[in-house]
Amino acid sequence: MPALKQCQNLPKEPAELLVNQGWPETAPEDSRLSYLLNYLHETKSTIRLAEKAAKAPKKKGKGKADAAEEKPITTCVVFYNTVFPEYQERVLNILS
Repeated sequence: MPALKQCQNLPKEPAELLVNQGWPETAPEDSRLSYLLNYLHETKSTIRLAEKAAKAPKKKGKGKADAAEEKPITTCVVFYNTVFPEYQERVLNILS
C-alpha cells in the first residue's frame, strides 16, 4: 500500500490492506438534486424517442399527395428557468 501511505489527503490513517480501508464517507443525499437529475433523465429520453419517431419513414395514406419533404432534425434546444413570474410561483408552491 505504498500509494496510500504517500497520499496526504486521506481523512484517516491508511490501513495495512486496502480491503480494511473501508468505504469513504459521503454527504447525505440531496433529494432535490435527485429529483432534478431524474427529471433531466426523463426529458432526455423523451427527446430521443421524439427524434427517433421523427426520423422514421412516414406511412403514406391512400390517395394523398406527397407532402413536401421535411428538413431533418439536426439540433434541439432546451430552455430552463430558475425564476418564475409571481403567478407561476404561486402555482408551483400550491402543487409542491
